[in-house]
Amino acid sequence: MAVYQRQPGHNNIAIGMDCLVIALALYTDQLAQARDQINQLTKGRIDSQIEPDGRLPHELERTLSFSYSIKALNSFFIAARLAEHVGIDLWNYEGPDGQSIRKGLDFLIPYCYEPEKWPYPQIKDLISQPAGIVRHLLPLAIRAWPEEAYKNTYGHISRKGVAKEEWLIYCGLLLKEGK
Repeated sequence: MAVYQRQPGHNNIAIGMDCLVIALALYTDQLAQARDQINQLTKGRIDSQIEPDGRLPHELERTLSFSYSIKALNSFFIAARLAEHVGIDLWNYEGPDGQSIRKGLDFLIPYCYEPEKWPYPQIKDLISQPAGIVRHLLPLAIRAWPEEAYKNTYGHISRKGVAKEEWLIYCGLLLKEGK
């Protein structure tokens, strides 16, 4: 299987395709293929899709910029979790200018507290959007970087309407191997 690259490869769809290719490579025991996909494409997508300050400019141009920023980071986080299976640490990977998935999350977190201050297009309700960070990003962030700031944000948003049943969905993701 050759390394798969979807053109133009600059938004949440491209990183989602990376996740699919990596997951299929892992499932079919093609570990070299998974490594190649991560090293040749996924790291490059971090470099090109996330700014050093954490903004995701291709998502910010869209009419649902906050929503698509969450979706893109969700795919980057899934790729990071899958990369662990082949010994690659995307959680702490930094591009040549300091781009990282962690900075992408850190860029969004202030707007979880004050969503009305989001300065980019969002044609649908932004007030409910921070719950997407709880469901999709913060459980994995807490696992990767167990810091109080992420735990506090999780607690802040979860008090605003995330169903408690959803917490159970991510229990397996929070467990580190060997613990």
